Amino acid sequence: MSKGLLLGGGALMLCLLLIIFIAVIYFLTRPEKESEKEKETDETPTISGAGVQLVLNPDEEPNDDKVETYMIKEYAIGETTAKNIDVKLTWKNGPGFTNVEKLIFVQKVNGTTVRADVVTTDNVTPNTEYELILPGENLTSDNIVGENGIEMYWNTKVPGNLLETIKFDIKDEHLDSTLDITQAQNITVATRLASGTTSSGAVITTYTKYHILPFFQEPVYIRKVGNADGFNIIKGGVKENLDGVELFYIKKALGRTFLSKDTAGNSLMNAQGGFVNKDELFKSDEQMDLSNISVKELSPDDDFEYEFTVQHADNHTSYDAHIHFVELYDYNYNFIKRVTNNDIEFHKPPDHTSNANDYLGAWKQGSAPKNTKLFTIKSAKAAGRLHIMYGRPCYVPGWIIKENGENIWEDKENGGPDLEPKHLIYSYDIKKETPREFFKIGNAPLIPAGSSVKCKANDPRDNYGSVYRLVNPNQINWYPSVSDANYWNSNWDKDIKMIEDCEGLERGANLTKSGNPIIAGNTLEYRTPYSINHGHNIYMERQHVNCKDHAMRGFRLIPNWNCDDDTTCKSQVGKNDRNASLKHNNKSTAIRYHYKCDAKKQPTVTQKETETVSNPDISKTYAFGQSDKLNVNCGNKPITYYELHTDPNKSWELKYKYNCGSTTSDKCRNITTDPTDASDNWGFLDRQNVECKENEYLSQFKLISTGKNGKNKYEYKCCEI
Repeated sequence: MSKGLLLGGGALMLCLLLIIFIAVIYFLTRPEKESEKEKETDETPTISGAGVQLVLNPDEEPNDDKVETYMIKEYAIGETTAKNIDVKLTWKNGPGFTNVEKLIFVQKVNGTTVRADVVTTDNVTPNTEYELILPGENLTSDNIVGENGIEMYWNTKVPGNLLETIKFDIKDEHLDSTLDITQAQNITVATRLASGTTSSGAVITTYTKYHILPFFQEPVYIRKVGNADGFNIIKGGVKENLDGVELFYIKKALGRTFLSKDTAGNSLMNAQGGFVNKDELFKSDEQMDLSNISVKELSPDDDFEYEFTVQHADNHTSYDAHIHFVELYDYNYNFIKRVTNNDIEFHKPPDHTSNANDYLGAWKQGSAPKNTKLFTIKSAKAAGRLHIMYGRPCYVPGWIIKENGENIWEDKENGGPDLEPKHLIYSYDIKKETPREFFKIGNAPLIPAGSSVKCKANDPRDNYGSVYRLVNPNQINWYPSVSDANYWNSNWDKDIKMIEDCEGLERGANLTKSGNPIIAGNTLEYRTPYSINHGHNIYMERQHVNCKDHAMRGFRLIPNWNCDDDTTCKSQVGKNDRNASLKHNNKSTAIRYHYKCDAKKQPTVTQKETETVSNPDISKTYAFGQSDKLNVNCGNKPITYYELHTDPNKSWELKYKYNCGSTTSDKCRNITTDPTDASDNWGFLDRQNVECKENEYLSQFKLISTGKNGKNKYEYKCCEI
């Protein structure tokens, strides 16, 4: 072979190798086809539109039959704990789910896992929206308040297969405790995605807000704690502290509802916002009324609407309702506002006198009959009391008043036919069943009927230190002495109202200890003299409840636990008696009755007495309620008088002597009071209040007792006048 031929073949080989090398480089470095890139991207799973809802489930039915001391009954407070909260996930799978066989969900709170991994094979179809419930009952921890994160993995739980971390916050408010939760409710919460993409969550505050009136005029949340219906009150994300207490209970006693700091209801919150012993609070009806709470769920628009419908047309022949103004007060009786045209919607506009300025309006006779919805008032705050000034009593209809659609007031009658007094103010206190009268005297603020007052000008006695009782808008009655004033009202000197000018006010009879009644409207109020509070029930014969020739409305025994500090009590209970009486804080105690009578006289009276029962020395207060024989019963006629009678010649046998009036009624109702503690001590009967309404009289009563360390209650009957 020639040398030239060899050289030519080598060059050819070299060129061939060079071509192969370039081809390899090209194929190794050439750009991918667009379709190949899209294919790989499509096979990578993604999600979008992730969101979270918390599903608040009702707790088991609460036990509403628990009875504590003083017939204290617990509210049924539902509970939403971590176990009651289901987490509802929503999302949409992207197109790259062709190779996804399963999804894995991991829930963490503040970085700590709180449930076992949730694995599903049913939610893996591409381009499909899904939702998944993570049940609260499967949580391994109750501590879910804080930042929650749900990690979503595909196929295996490794960092490279993390689809998304959905983050959201659970707050104390979400662990909502409600008074009446009966069905599940959903709460959408704000979510944050680790990828930074937009989430579907938005904050909707559907968890329950309450007014706990009078102590919380602004909305709060209730968070149940423990197993005894204790709860925290949460405001602004912080547990409220009242008088050093953060854990509260709702208790019922004596027809009222209170905040308690203990499960037994021994320490209750008073009107001043401090916790006091229940026995101390129960000494004063006024304090009990002011301390009585009302729990109201906040309306959706944070407003309260008060709807007024005529239930009983007024008693005038020319005009229907004749209203000067309506004022709203909160549950502490603080002024909210006087209603203006901006606050009121007329469903039946005034057609006699148009409303203008402070004058609300009047309606022609026949234009506001029964079942007429006259107007609706709006308020940003809940009203605990409404004041309405009418032209005359005969212009006062009987109302049904609704708050946000719920009845809070229902009159049994209208204001009656009287033309006087003019410009009378009725107070509708939703804690009570009957309106209270207030008066406007000159330029003075509204003064409650029965208030202690002084005159700055034109004092009827020309003595400007004189203290009077305001009996009606035209009359004041003088307290001649401190002991006389204490006899009628132990708090007479605590809140004395000033009248700028008493010109035109009549001076009525002096209010002495002689037993003259306090006259308020058509009601006579009496107090018996104090007598010894002794362990033997025969001493009750010193208490005579006497309406004379008037129908009795009711009665209540009132103890004086510190008789030694009361001049009136000391003068009425002799020293020897005080030395022998029951002691309280090493001081003598006494008792007397407060009772009410109707102002209208009874024309005739029938004398009666009960059967006789034996009275061994060991018999105490409760002995009265252990025999059906001690039943004071006038049938359907009014009781006008009763007293206990004892016979020293027959082992101190007991019976009641009583009188009955001649009026009769076919409209009667039977009432049983709430049971309260029985005791050797007569003072414990102050928990028992026998009371008929203003249009009724008392026709029968008897005490029912389960014996010492048991319970007392009264069964009685009221009949319409």
